[in-house]
Amino acid sequence: MKKEDDARGQKKEDDELFRNLFELHTAIQLIIDPDTGQLIDANRAAAHFCGWPVDRLKQMNIQDLTPDSPEKIKKWLEQATKKELKHFDFHHQLADSSIRDVEAFVSPIELNGSTRLHTIIHDVSNRKQAEKIMALNESRLRQAEIASKSGNWELHLDSQEIFASEGALKIYETHKDNLDYAAIKQFPLPEYRPMLDLAIKNLLTHGATYDVEFKIKAADSGKIKDIHSIATFDQDKRIMFGIIQDITERKQNEDTLKRSEEKYRNLIDMAPDAFFQGDEKGNFITVNDKATELTCFSREELLQQNMSDIFSSEKLSQKPLRYDLLKSGKTIKSEREIERKNGELIQVEMNSKAMPDGTYQSFIRDISDRKQAEKSLRENEIRLRQLNATKDKFFSIIAHDLKSPFNSIIGFTNLLAEQIDEKDYEGIDKYVNIIQHSAENAMDLLLNLLEWARTQTGRTEFNPEYLDSVTLINEAVELLNDPAQQKSITIIKEIPHDAPVFADRYMISTVLRNLISNAIKFTHPGGQIVISARQEAQEIQIAVSDNGVGISEASKNNLFLIEESYSTLGTLNEKGTGLGLILCKEFVEKHLGEIRVESEEGKGSQFLFTIPKAGNQKL
Repeated sequence: MKKEDDARGQKKEDDELFRNLFELHTAIQLIIDPDTGQLIDANRAAAHFCGWPVDRLKQMNIQDLTPDSPEKIKKWLEQATKKELKHFDFHHQLADSSIRDVEAFVSPIELNGSTRLHTIIHDVSNRKQAEKIMALNESRLRQAEIASKSGNWELHLDSQEIFASEGALKIYETHKDNLDYAAIKQFPLPEYRPMLDLAIKNLLTHGATYDVEFKIKAADSGKIKDIHSIATFDQDKRIMFGIIQDITERKQNEDTLKRSEEKYRNLIDMAPDAFFQGDEKGNFITVNDKATELTCFSREELLQQNMSDIFSSEKLSQKPLRYDLLKSGKTIKSEREIERKNGELIQVEMNSKAMPDGTYQSFIRDISDRKQAEKSLRENEIRLRQLNATKDKFFSIIAHDLKSPFNSIIGFTNLLAEQIDEKDYEGIDKYVNIIQHSAENAMDLLLNLLEWARTQTGRTEFNPEYLDSVTLINEAVELLNDPAQQKSITIIKEIPHDAPVFADRYMISTVLRNLISNAIKFTHPGGQIVISARQEAQEIQIAVSDNGVGISEASKNNLFLIEESYSTLGTLNEKGTGLGLILCKEFVEKHLGEIRVESEEGKGSQFLFTIPKAGNQKL
């Protein structure tokens, strides 16, 4: 009996000890019925963790505390009844509906004659989260290494052990079991090994930067790869930490780009046109040899300049190009003037386009010769039209104006011959005078036509000399004094004592005779003509004025044009050739002078022309 009592006493003591440990322990503890999953008991730590009081927990089933499947819970309850400690992971749902990751250590115990499961629970949510983050980071690291074709390595100097990441092993195309420092040293091509040894030595002894590029031969494929490696050294731990990157593709792209740039550079240098590349502000970035040839600036000088420095039409405050159009992808074609280094202006054609990098490119071609050719072509076209008009007028004068006096001569000659045959001499003198005047008019016309034709073909000789223009005026007036007297016209001369000029005697005399003759023809009988000469700074201006019929505004514009030649009858029906003023213009312009008319219909006319003074000739 005593032994039984002692046993019962010991058991009671053990139960009380277990109860105290169960109630007061800080670990989460549950007593579970393995058959039903019903919670038999829970300690204070469990109530605090779950958020329900102990009495409420005793009314719950283990399934009420987890979102895991009933099959999973049933399975670990069955396994826990075995006579050994079991470890399970499951999700625990708290009173606030939050889910925690827990691990449970379960062992069967005898309690009040029944088998129960003593369960100790640890909240491992933070650890699980840390493990997830670590796994995610490791995954990201592997993905980053794959994406960047890079890897990490460590070299423990004392043990000569080397550790490499999956990315590094993939670059070397080797396996972890085959990796040691001796093997790693064999990967670089022989010509790079001295450089690498020196870089490591400088890192270890002087703390110098380890940042190198070299080539390796991969272990499996034997492929030659370009490698970029950087490393640091932890002197206390005597460990080198490094990163390697496979830059083979980048190197190949760089080589391709370099060859492309060389090809592009060669094409630009061989281009027949000047090439300029600039930024949006117009500053030059690149030019070719043709650009230096076009502008006469050296390459270095051009690269210090802006587009506005060489385009004469641009100002620094203006944009040299229409960047809004350039950025639209259009090629802008324009013609401009470039100012060369020596100040010479040349005309150029420019084709410009914006590039994806924000710069622009322009090809510029010297079109000075083409522009000169176009100008010559236009001038020749105008000259040809003038020659055609001149030819037409020439034949018109020959067909009409020259025909008229000869018709008069022939008609009156026949009439005169008939009267002589009939011995009727009355009025013969009148017919003779008409024939004479007609013959004189025809002669004047022929002479003017011939002289004008000579000027058009360049066969009229130009022989300027030092002359006194006053003498030429007096000679012309004396020659035309008789016709003036026949109309009772007074000629007044307002001229200096002398007015020396450098001119062709014949041409200036012809001009004076034509102008004075016209003034006599268009001045009414009893009228007045004034001839004046005025000395200017560099020329002599001679004017012939009359108070005759004058010229209409519309007719003034045609006085000096062969294709629109102006001819009208004088105040006594005197006839003109229509070529006199045209000859005057030719002869005055031969002296680099000017001729013009001032007239008002019914109030007379004034013709003025200039010739260079003696000592100021530019002929």
